[in-house]
Amino acid sequence: VFGLGLILEEQIGNLSLYLNANCHFIDPSRVFPVDRYYLFSGTLAAEYGFREDLSLLLQVNGNSSPFSTGMDLLDGGAAEIIWGLKWKVWKKAILTFGVTEELVGETSADVTLTTGIRFNF
Repeated sequence: VFGLGLILEEQIGNLSLYLNANCHFIDPSRVFPVDRYYLFSGTLAAEYGFREDLSLLLQVNGNSSPFSTGMDLLDGGAAEIIWGLKWKVWKKAILTFGVTEELVGETSADVTLTTGIRFNF
């Protein structure tokens, strides 16, 4: 599998906007049957920094599915909305606390509480 992507970012005062669009190409020798040999995925996000170390996040993710397995879990596309807080603990570490709500698809629970940590080196 390989893909091509486009990322656009814009900073307007305390507001950051982010767009990521991708096209993934699939090897035809995959185990699952496919209707097409590509899929699309994308992210649209807005982040508002109300303190130097704390910001609010709103993000929408989506993807299409190329599979034709007869299983709803793999055949349908997916979309989710995420909202939460990002806290810059120190210069190279960011904690994220959020709630993810599934909009389309059957890949997870309808609402999921999430936490994450990201290290920048």
